[in-house]
Amino acid sequence: MIDDDLYYILLDEVQLVPRFEALPKISENTQIFLVEILENTQIFLAEILENTQIFYNIVVVLPTFYRKWSPC
Repeated sequence: MIDDDLYYILLDEVQLVPRFEALPKISENTQIFLVEILENTQIFLAEILENTQIFYNIVVVLPTFYRKWSPC
């Protein structure tokens, strides 16, 4: 039979080792996740900028061009 103190020491060792081994993987996954967020944010902002430019062209540039070249 294992001594109670030894049992708890071994139990602590078994529980601590996987946590420390998981830290590099957690860090790697966090970095990957943050890079994906950054990439998605850049794509989203680029789409907003593109849509804003299209909207500006429709609302501001096109009517100005139409008024400038209109026969009236």
